Amino acid sequence: MSIFDRIDTLRQQEGLSFNEFEKRCGLARQTVEKWRLRCAPSASALTKISLHFGISVDYLLGLSDNPHPCTCCLNQSKD
Repeated sequence: MSIFDRIDTLRQQEGLSFNEFEKRCGLARQTVEKWRLRCAPSASALTKISLHFGISVDYLLGLSDNPHPCTCCLNQSKD
């Protein structure tokens, strides 16, 4: 699944139009359309989408199939 496919699936699950999705995520108009045409989203855009949906950037990039990775180890100190 491409980055666009993952983002589009999330958008559809929330019942948002592309325009409404872009507004809620703080993206410029027609940003998602550019991604559909295979332009890669910026790190900033991925971060905004990740924060809006409460999911990981790794999931959006296709590095993980789990949108909500385990965070139990993030707060552990190294010995």
